[in-house]
Amino acid sequence: MNTATIVRPEEIRSPSIQVEIIRQIQINNGQAPCYATSATDYCDKKECGWRSDCFDDAREAG
Repeated sequence: MNTATIVRPEEIRSPSIQVEIIRQIQINNGQAPCYATSATDYCDKKECGWRSDCFDDAREAG
């Protein structure tokens, strides 16, 4: 097995990787890549499926 292709569990849970994946999904869907960028818990995108996680991750990145 080639060790270069192994994905470690801690890498999957990495907040920075999660943020980048969600932002890429937003871009692919024609949305602004805004996940985890709100410093104030304000967002006008009420329909966003990541809304509560977004605020949590923005505070952690803070």
